[in-house]
Amino acid sequence: MPPFTKPHDIDFVLDVNTEVNAIKNLQRQGKYKLPKGHGKKLLCGTWNIANFDAQKRPDTAIPLIAQIIEPFDLIAIQEINADLTGLRKLMNFLPDHSAIFTDIAGNEERMCYLYKKKRIKLTSHVGELDIPPSKRNGYKVKFKDENGDPCIQRFSGFDRNPYVISWNFKGTEFTAYNCHIYFGKKKEEDIMKFRRRIVEVYSLVEWITKKENKNDGSLYSSNIVLLGDMNVPEMKDDDQVFKQLNRGVFTALDYTDYLTPYSNIKNDASYDQLVIAEPFSNKMKLCGHGILAWDNAVFAKLASDLGVKTSKKAVSKFQAFAKWAISDHRPLWCLMEFQ
Repeated sequence: MPPFTKPHDIDFVLDVNTEVNAIKNLQRQGKYKLPKGHGKKLLCGTWNIANFDAQKRPDTAIPLIAQIIEPFDLIAIQEINADLTGLRKLMNFLPDHSAIFTDIAGNEERMCYLYKKKRIKLTSHVGELDIPPSKRNGYKVKFKDENGDPCIQRFSGFDRNPYVISWNFKGTEFTAYNCHIYFGKKKEEDIMKFRRRIVEVYSLVEWITKKENKNDGSLYSSNIVLLGDMNVPEMKDDDQVFKQLNRGVFTALDYTDYLTPYSNIKNDASYDQLVIAEPFSNKMKLCGHGILAWDNAVFAKLASDLGVKTSKKAVSKFQAFAKWAISDHRPLWCLMEFQ
């Protein structure tokens, strides 16, 4: 995604203390209250911080991003740019967290995990998922061409390999797959690029499912969670991307009945997902899940000055500023209790 730029007609200067306190209030009280990870309960999440640090946010935005992240015991981050300056600045505001990340891949992006080092431990299993070229012929999806005739699109590799790390929490080990699935184009803009998105999701789920079924000891753990920006347009059974994700032993956590059912601030897509494999869901208790709609708390003066309550144009301007300063995505969260 091209970096977002500051709207030229907005002169708003954010005040760090005001905005950080607004985020804290959102997290600690009211309808968007974020549960706290404690004891045997782990607060896990995922967030695409758009073009971080490809677009040049103000330094005053970094503490805001840090406060959004701070409550999470473990959070998967997408779109960390090749330039690590922003990540280093961010970590200065997160003394309880450590970071582990990949080298650069598609769109000059890195995958990253931030985790509270006193709460959750790394195991020796750290790597990326890449289906070997010699085995890719078995990964393909059937479609229909413009004439209605059957056609096949084969898996050609991930644009950004899922970042796979196994974790130990209170004696239970589980494997997290941090994913940023290829977006390409919308279906109506370029059907082949849209199909590649579908094929990537299919191949991700199929590879893990085959490993589960084979039970040959090649999986570090059968306790598996997929999390990240899956570029799912809608969480509906007939959505071509979603139905490849939400199948077999994998169940996507349903956010469609949540207070804010969309994971982007534009409120029109469910790109981000948390998906739990059945063996794992039987070994821990899901105590809640939701979306942290930070954009409902920050920049209140700007929202008031623009008149967002009465003007769609004002809403668009507000969102343009918000996605430049912070992101166009919202974090997803889930609270898991381990036995």
